[in-house]
Amino acid sequence: MKKHAGSKNEDTSQTTEVPEGKFYVGLPAEGCLVESVLGRYFAATSFMEFALITCLSAALGHGTGFDIAAAIFGPITSVSIKIDILEAVTKQAKLDEYRKNVILAACDTLRKVNSRRNMYAHGVFEHNKEGKIRLTSWALQSNRKSSPEILSPERIRGDIFSLDFVLNMALFVSGVKTREQIQPWIDRYEAVQAKDRRKK
Repeated sequence: MKKHAGSKNEDTSQTTEVPEGKFYVGLPAEGCLVESVLGRYFAATSFMEFALITCLSAALGHGTGFDIAAAIFGPITSVSIKIDILEAVTKQAKLDEYRKNVILAACDTLRKVNSRRNMYAHGVFEHNKEGKIRLTSWALQSNRKSSPEILSPERIRGDIFSLDFVLNMALFVSGVKTREQIQPWIDRYEAVQAKDRRKK
């Protein structure tokens, strides 16, 4: 297997040189910007479970006592089902309207976050000679497949924002952050929602 010109000591199983314009399954040589941003993204995916348990605990009226919420979600492996449960409980919860809307906004974002996480976790990464990285959803069920996507640092940072958003909503409902502290996140969330509506 040939190595990229100028690279040293890389794993050749992942850095085989490919013809210009063609994509190869694997990652380019270490150090590309997309790779480092992806590392930050995957570190942030833990916010999903934290937000689900924290928000369910708040909806159940248990504040920062997370044991019951964790016990409810523990046996459930499907994140989609967890989100559905959280949303249903929140709609019936005795919460003030603002707090309730914060959790419902987190549910809406969690669905999008989960879809993207599935793409990153179950898709396949490819690269070409120019160093572009493409994500292909070849391993997902046919109804969840999407067109191959060229990844950019900006796109991944957008996904990190969504994870940071649900984290901040969870910190608010658990009493760690104030309404004023999460307002910038709410404002940006609403701007993203408005932009998505214009695209449809």
